[in-house]
Amino acid sequence: MAAFGSVNPELLEPFRLAQEFLTGFEFSGIDLRGRRIAGITDCHGISSQVIVDPSSVWQVPDSWTLEDGATVPVVYSTVIYALLMVGNMQPGCSILIHSATGGIGLAALNVCLHYKCEIYVTVGTQEKRGYLKKYYPQFPDSHIGNSRDTSFEQMIKRETKSRGVDIVLNSLSEDKLQASVKCLARNGQFMEIGKYDLANDSSLNLLFMKNEAIYHGIVFDGVFKSSLKELKSKLINHLLEGIKAGFVKPLPRILFSPDQVGESYRYMMTGKHIGRILIKLRNEDENNVDVTRIDKLQICSHPRFNCDVRYTYVIIGGLGGIGLELSDWLVLRGVRKLVLTSRSGLQNAYHQQRIDIWKSYGVQVTVCTNDVSTEQKCEDLIKEANELGQIDAIFNLAVVLHDALFQDQTKEKFFASFAPKAYATAYLDKVSRKLCPKLRYFVVFSSVSCGIGNAGQSNYGMANSVMERICEDRKREGLPAVAIQWGAVGDVGLVAKMQKENRVLVIGGTLQQRISSCLEVLDVLLRHDYPVVSSMIVAEKHHKGDIFSAVEAVAHVIGIKDIRTVSQYTTFAELGMDSMVGTEIIQLLEKDFEIYVTSKDVRSLTFAKLSEMEEENVNRNEDCKKAEQGTNSLIQYIPDTETSHLPVVHLTTKVESSEEAPIVFILPGVEGNLKPFEILTSSLKAHVIGIQYNYKHPENSIQEITENTISHIECHLTRNVPFFFIGYSFGAIVGIELMSLLETRCYTGTVILIDGSPTYSSSAVKRNFECENDVKFQMAVLNKVLSFVIPFDVLSEYQEALLKAKDLEQRIDVALALIPPETINKEKLEKQAPLTLYKRLQAMMNYTFRNKKIKSLVHLFKAKYPLVDDDHDYQLSKVCENLAQVVTINGDHVTILNNPELVDGVSNIVTWQQ
Repeated sequence: MAAFGSVNPELLEPFRLAQEFLTGFEFSGIDLRGRRIAGITDCHGISSQVIVDPSSVWQVPDSWTLEDGATVPVVYSTVIYALLMVGNMQPGCSILIHSATGGIGLAALNVCLHYKCEIYVTVGTQEKRGYLKKYYPQFPDSHIGNSRDTSFEQMIKRETKSRGVDIVLNSLSEDKLQASVKCLARNGQFMEIGKYDLANDSSLNLLFMKNEAIYHGIVFDGVFKSSLKELKSKLINHLLEGIKAGFVKPLPRILFSPDQVGESYRYMMTGKHIGRILIKLRNEDENNVDVTRIDKLQICSHPRFNCDVRYTYVIIGGLGGIGLELSDWLVLRGVRKLVLTSRSGLQNAYHQQRIDIWKSYGVQVTVCTNDVSTEQKCEDLIKEANELGQIDAIFNLAVVLHDALFQDQTKEKFFASFAPKAYATAYLDKVSRKLCPKLRYFVVFSSVSCGIGNAGQSNYGMANSVMERICEDRKREGLPAVAIQWGAVGDVGLVAKMQKENRVLVIGGTLQQRISSCLEVLDVLLRHDYPVVSSMIVAEKHHKGDIFSAVEAVAHVIGIKDIRTVSQYTTFAELGMDSMVGTEIIQLLEKDFEIYVTSKDVRSLTFAKLSEMEEENVNRNEDCKKAEQGTNSLIQYIPDTETSHLPVVHLTTKVESSEEAPIVFILPGVEGNLKPFEILTSSLKAHVIGIQYNYKHPENSIQEITENTISHIECHLTRNVPFFFIGYSFGAIVGIELMSLLETRCYTGTVILIDGSPTYSSSAVKRNFECENDVKFQMAVLNKVLSFVIPFDVLSEYQEALLKAKDLEQRIDVALALIPPETINKEKLEKQAPLTLYKRLQAMMNYTFRNKKIKSLVHLFKAKYPLVDDDHDYQLSKVCENLAQVVTINGDHVTILNNPELVDGVSNIVTWQQ
């Protein structure tokens, strides 16, 4: 996660100078005394040599290979620290281990088996389930759950008879994290070893902790970076005891060679591996070398630019946007003597802040205002810098722009652009030959405008060209020199300033490059033998036909060349997507594929979910669909004329009318339509009765609906026959209100809510409709319906006409008249439909629960993509005496009704409670 940018480096290493090395905590190899050892180090383990803390290493048993030894240190240390030292796990306790075939999971299995614990596990694939059944046959199928969704919560409740487990070793995130907490027994312990939710400061509902549970955030790497020698010693002793007892043992592993490091990280992100992933530097018999001499193992790798703390580094234009970033990069690479030049010196508090930060790292920073466009001032600068220490590198970043078309250019404008670039570089070349005999780097920042030209910048382009020619001369004479042609740098420097001033700088055929990308490529560019190199992002010319799917398009934006190299269930946020890339993805999906997601939803989006969303859009004519949706959104409020007068109707199910079975009452959504429940009701082994709200004379409140309905419900109830309310959206509120009234009459049943609750449903109305006053609310309701049929720009022209109408009925007349005559099913529309919609939305918005909390069981099936953000249980604790059972179903507020998971879940509840 650190390698892919999913975790903030500060979580792993608060000291910024050490944040460049965040991976590689463990190793095995041979020390200088010839001993085979394994151990833990501070993020430098991926190396041919490491400097180790003697208290953090131990000898590899003779029966193990070094490969075996490398699979043990971090995973077993983490498990022992979490379960034995922090959790004080006792023999015989129960534990839920997530991702049980990963390194941590397998280590935890071995430790817990030794302690004879009652073990429950989750895995993500059938292959991993098969692995557990093969190598851990003592686990019954009923103890193996799915880590890809929250179904494991039901497994724990079923197998422990709702008691829960004593310990949860958690590495899952988001809704699976919430479900994991609910698996705890009273006084249980929650061990959080995952970094994702810690890094994102995710919240836990305190209601989940009512069982007096204990939460532990296990940040194991902090243990070995601390100065607590006694703690580390105790941990190592536990580990050695485990090796001796046999429960700390080698784990399965997948090997990668040193030139496959990047591939190994990508493979890890797919989530397909079982056990550990190792980088194998050499075969074990090759370790029998002379360990007293420096190892000359050759590995194909990218060069890394490092600075010498003894020497001085000079940056011309060092206080500009790019200059500050380059200075910071050099400081992180080891610079401790830094000379920055700027004609105007320190100009603001930000300049001072950056310098103060570098000084806190022990850097000696000197700011000079010498005008290096004159030879004398240039020589003064170099002499002053030499007094700090031998000059190792000179960077010229200075720039002055005087853009104009060639016919409008003047001698003065050319001189202004030449001074900091051409003249300064010429003088730096001359002076450094004399005063810097051991100079290693002579670097000038040029521009692609020099090579390919840019309108209005002939002076700037020529100044860069002069610098490049100077570098070529130096290179021919055997002196260090490199001119780097940069494309547009978009987040700092001149381009960023011009954008703030609403100026657009276009450098032909190139996209803006981030400064982080520029600094990353410097490692390679500074090592080149060529006098002129370049770095730019070429604007690719894509035809829509080049990319066949939304998945391919998003993968291209994120930078994934082969979609098969990452897990389909890894969120875009975990793949390293930041807010800027997220915005680009949202716009791409909306513009090219007509897939609509919010900025929040895009963070939890996966390629699997995106594929599902795209499949729903295939071969769909969006214009026709929107028109049809608009009319259908009204038509669905128009009931079947044959049965519309009936308060209840009997629906088709799996049982005959003469059979004994539970009674289920369906409370539909705000549209009052029972048709969307056909798939669900046809699967139920129960007598199902659909409740029909009054269409012609809609009630003014939820309470009025329940008063008109309760007698028709009570006549179907029998004291010893279980009954259920299934309420969807609007119907969820009606169901809660009805059950509270029936409990006063000594009835107890079960309430099943589908993506709805009193607070959630009310909040959804307030968010989606302007509710400042009744007129605005009426307008919002009508606009919502009309927007499916009429383009927004056309609809906006008629807002005044709608507003001037004297009442709701007249507004509806105006609205219906706006619908084009060619609209599908327009002839079926009638005035009563929007009037009824308005009344029910108003009743939902104004509802307040005033009764005693209900005692009946409540189950909530919530959509993975809700209408509004709310608590995990949609605040049902405000109306329920007992904790509601919550299950998250893939889909949104509309698609949830057709999800097989919902059908199975509801069927299981009705069947189980018979």
